[in-house]
Amino acid sequence: MNVNYSWLNKYLLDLSARADGSSLFGENNRVAPSWAAGIGWNVHKEDFFATQSSAS
Repeated sequence: MNVNYSWLNKYLLDLSARADGSSLFGENNRVAPSWAAGIGWNVHKEDFFATQSSAS
């Protein structure tokens, strides 16, 4: 499962979750969950950044 969210095209959130199964994990626990999360910020979309870059 993957979920991506963008707010105002500036702030980003990514979530990922999965479960993998294998006989190598042992007899009593054949499934191993894993997850990941990420955040991002498009600073070049901020008003103060556009002001700074056009001044130079």
